[in-house]
Amino acid sequence: MVKRDESAYGSLDERLDKFEVALQETQRTLNRVVALMDGNKDYHIVGIPDQLAAYIKANEDWKAATQIRVSENDNRLKALESNHQIVISPPTALLLIIIGALCLIVAYFVLTWLQSAG
Repeated sequence: MVKRDESAYGSLDERLDKFEVALQETQRTLNRVVALMDGNKDYHIVGIPDQLAAYIKANEDWKAATQIRVSENDNRLKALESNHQIVISPPTALLLIIIGALCLIVAYFVLTWLQSAG
């Protein structure tokens, strides 16, 4: 029979104590995993399947709302195109107004300069 050196592993009681501590830690970890999966009302933890169902519903609601917005925008664009109206976004309109104002100011200064020179 092979005799082991117990000093390397500790006594049987020490090893059993280590295994008991490891078993308790494993049980605590398993309890946390079960609480995450099933939920725990005491700690206000919602279970993963319930969270997943809520995420799927929120995603479907978002997709439905997006499809409605896209459809509404398509209808608005078709209405504008059928009326042959020019579509200008507000930032573009503002830029055109600023450029026009700058052109008028430059023309005024050029005309004032020409009148004073001539």
